[in-house]
Parts: sequence; structure tokens; C-alpha cells
Amino acid sequence: MMAALALGGCVSVSEREFRGDYQPIWSVGVASEPGVSHRVYDLPKQNRLMVSRSFATQFNASFSTLSLLGVSDAKPGVDEMRRAAERFLAENRGACQIVDAAKSASSNDYEFRYACAAPAPK
Repeated sequence: MMAALALGGCVSVSEREFRGDYQPIWSVGVASEPGVSHRVYDLPKQNRLMVSRSFATQFNASFSTLSLLGVSDAKPGVDEMRRAAERFLAENRGACQIVDAAKSASSNDYEFRYACAAPAPK
């Protein structure tokens, strides 16, 4: 419960570099809400996953009216990326919860660490 509260709202997220840890891992597509899709890269033995916006979602955000007017910077926030991570976990890992989040220091990707009631599959 505390992790959910800590990640909600306008909480700043630490930055660290983790993208290299996910090479070469195939991603899984996740639709977190209508018209918004993400790519999820999972490291189940380490209880970590990385979330990236799909090309189409990033393209649409970059050329949205708000972005073109300068009201939005088209960068994904932690809440959007957390919803994609939670959807992935619900569909693929069962009883797992996010316990930590970090933004990539060099990209718009986010990494989430999770804890599961049952051991992660091998």
C-alpha cells in the first residue's frame, strides 16, 4: 500500500541508467488504455521490467495539439508508464505489485521493480 501511495500523484522519480540491462530481450506489447500502447521488457528472475512507449503512441503524443501549442512536452509521466507496467503484471505475473520506479537518465523509458506473492517463472 505504501508503494502505491509513493508512486501516485506528482512524485519525483529517481533517475538511473538501466537500458543496457534489457538487451537483447524481446518486448511485449501492452495497451494501457484506448489508443495508448507500450512495449514492456521483463527480467522476471530479477523482478524488474522496463516500459517504453510504442512508436505510434509517442508519435501521436509528439504531434498532438497540446504538444504543438507548447502546452505539453509529449514526454510520458510515471503514472502513464506505471499503468502499463501494472497491466503487464496483471496479465503475465499474477499477484505482483510495483515496489519501486526509476526514469532512465538517457531516454523516456521507466523501470519498475516488483514483488510477487509467488516465485517468478524461470
